[in-house]
Order: sequence, then C-alpha cells, then structure tokens
Amino acid sequence: MTKKVFRRVDLFILSVFLIVFGLAILSTARHENVSASQLSQTSRVSLGTVGSDLSGSHILYGSRSSASIFGVPAGSLEKIGTPKPIADWSVQNDTKHLPESGSGISGFTLSSDKTLLAVQEYSGIDSHFYLLDLKTRDAVKSYKVVDRGIGDFMAWHPSQHKAIYRAEDVDVNDPGLWIIDVDSGEHTRLDVPEIRDPWGLTAAVFSADGARIYYSYSKGMGFGSSIYELVAADSGGDVLTSSKLQSKTVWESKTLVVANLKLSPSGKTLLFSAIPDTPTPFLPAGIFTIDTSSYAAKLLDFMDGGRGQAPIWSVDGNSIVYVARENVNYINADQNDILISSIKRFDIAAEKPVVLVPAEGARQTDVSITPTGEILYISNRTGKSEVWHTTIDGKYTQVTKDGEDKTIPIFLPE
Repeated sequence: MTKKVFRRVDLFILSVFLIVFGLAILSTARHENVSASQLSQTSRVSLGTVGSDLSGSHILYGSRSSASIFGVPAGSLEKIGTPKPIADWSVQNDTKHLPESGSGISGFTLSSDKTLLAVQEYSGIDSHFYLLDLKTRDAVKSYKVVDRGIGDFMAWHPSQHKAIYRAEDVDVNDPGLWIIDVDSGEHTRLDVPEIRDPWGLTAAVFSADGARIYYSYSKGMGFGSSIYELVAADSGGDVLTSSKLQSKTVWESKTLVVANLKLSPSGKTLLFSAIPDTPTPFLPAGIFTIDTSSYAAKLLDFMDGGRGQAPIWSVDGNSIVYVARENVNYINADQNDILISSIKRFDIAAEKPVVLVPAEGARQTDVSITPTGEILYISNRTGKSEVWHTTIDGKYTQVTKDGEDKTIPIFLPE
C-alpha cells in the first residue's frame, strides 16, 4: 500500500515513536499543579452547505485518496447501494482554507446529541479538523473548525459542544491541548507541564461527567508513554472552569506507546491499545483496560498495530470489537495484497475473544458499531475496498460496489 494510504500510520510512527515489545505497568499517582490558560478566539471558516440531503439514517464513509465524504441511505443495508457525494473539501476554490490534493479522511466522531459530526482529515503531512452541522439534515452546513495551523480532533465533551483538540506548533501562538467550543469559536489551552511537545500527545478523552480528562503522552522513541488523569484541584471542580488543575499518573510503560483512549459506556473503564516502542512498523498492539477508580490495568488481547486501528466498546459495554491481523509474520504489512485481518469481539465476562468476521484471505479494517450492535467495516474480500455490514447473527452484506478506496464507515441515525 502506498504511503499516502497509510498517512495516519506514517505520521503516527514519526510523531509518536513506536516501541520494543514489553510491558511495564505502574499504578503510582503523581500530582502536579497547573493552571488553565485564558480564552482565545479560534478562526473558524464556514464552507457552506454540503451537496446532499442527509434526511433519514445513512452510512457515511470517507475516501483514502481525497478529502471527500460519501453516503449510502441505511435502508440499503440489505442490498448494494449507490453512494452519493456528501462533501469534497479537496476541490474547493478557496485553497487557502482547504486541504491539498492527495488527502484522505481518517476519522468520524458524532457528538453526544448526534447533531455534530467531527471529521479528521490529512493532507500531505498536515491534519485538519472539519465539522458537519447536522441540525438541519436537508441543508447540512460544513466548517473548517481551526483555520490556522494543523492539528487533530480527539474527543467530544459528553454533554456540551466542546472538543478536545491537539494543536501542533505550526502557525499558532499557543500549541498544545485545546478545548474548543465549536459553537462560539473560542478555545482554551490547558497548560499541562507533561505535554512538552504537542506531537507527543497521542490521545485524550473526557470522563463521563466531563469534569476530568484522560490523556496519553510520549516523550519520544525509547521513553514509552504514560496515561494521565487531569482533574480540578478544587473540590468538586471542573477542568473547564477551574483555575488550578492537577495531573495524576494513571499508567505508564517504558516499552509501549498508547495509540488511543476510549471510555466505556458506564464511564468506569478506559480502553486503549499500545504499540511497541520500536522503529519496526506494524507489530501487534496490546489491548488494555484500566479501572478509572483503582487504576488497575489488564492486558486482554492483541490487535493490528500501526495502521490507525482502534479497539471500540460494544453498545452495552460488555465486549470490545477490534481488528486482528492474521499474518503477523509479514513485516511488509503495508501492502494491500499482503495484509490479512479479521474482526474479533472480546467478551469481558468470559475473558476470551470470538471471531465476528473471519479473514478468509482478505483485509478487514475500520470497524464501527451501529446503535443496534451491528458492525460496519471496510473489506477487500471482493477485490476492492468496499463497505460491508454484518448483523448480530453473522449475516454479511456488501453495502457499496463502486471500487473506490474507502475508510471509516459509520452509521448516522435519523
């Protein structure tokens, strides 16, 4: 596969620095007082209304070769649907505010109220945060949330239209961990001493009540990584409003780099994958959970590592779904015709994995879960990368058949 296809992976390898396989889990808590910065205005750009009506439920997916989003009405799940273009930010006239050619979509995240869709996009070595306002489905508005510099959307607040954003040290005066109010266009930079370089901030997520933030950071190759809990130092406080913050070490390893963070539906357990801190690419990543009260960590299984894949919670929080690479002995796994992977579900109570979608000599990636617990994913089992759907009882359906290289399918409820 080309470097362009694995843009997310290349950027991650260069900026987050992958590791020698081993595990060192510590549960010590370290406290440091920090303070939040003042509000600043984020330069948001309106990109107008998208070209398609999104009334009703849809399956959306991105392109790996352009900054484009496509959609298929969800009613076509039992048959092959005809994709319709939703947004194409790579061909706009105002190139000052829009991605370069050769970009691709790498992530979708719905806000908790399902009215906003965060879209992460890469162009060249740059990354951009876009937004679809879904409040009016027949006239969906589009925005580039941060006009200046580059950076990554990381997570939504559980009840507000605020997002955690990593601002890189490019064309901005206050790079680092931002909290962006996407409605007002204002952002706050949280001054956290552990985050010495924004490139080392690998993941972040709010707690269930939105009062705390869990984040992971790596100092560079050979240093491993740590997970921290950022809390308000004043009793009952909120990190978004407190003037004094406290950073606690939740977990750390000298040999692993945390690649992602997900909070369980109950809010009591953190889920993440961690990849070896080594220049060797595409080694298996360990899947871990951490109890947010005791900080006790547990290694569950191994999944495909180094390609931007992340484990995800089931709707009920009783299991974890992930992409598992089958031909782990091939280091040239960045080739389409070499990578073979299945989709598995790890049962938390039974403490064992089961295969949801067998590899059958094909590549399955970019898995997501619908509100009813069914899964969407990308597979090349028919030769091209298409969107597939698998029901709870194991029935497969190919959703698209247009031959375009696709990424990150998600279910958009009506």
